[in-house]
Amino acid sequence: MPVTEQGRPDISSRKEDIVKNDDGSIDVYFGPTPPKGHETNWGQTNPKNGWFAYFRFYGPTEHFFDK
Repeated sequence: MPVTEQGRPDISSRKEDIVKNDDGSIDVYFGPTPPKGHETNWGQTNPKNGWFAYFRFYGPTEHFFDK
């Protein structure tokens, strides 16, 4: 499988410009190009290569465990 340039493969809630919803949740978008108006919450994918998502939870609060 050929490797191609990947410009922005990650998203982090620690980014200062990440857009949060009023309730504190964060919408994330994945695709080869960012959806208009949601560029800061976008993770780039390459349609010629596979990809996978993984999540890291640091210091989850009680709400996380209570679902």
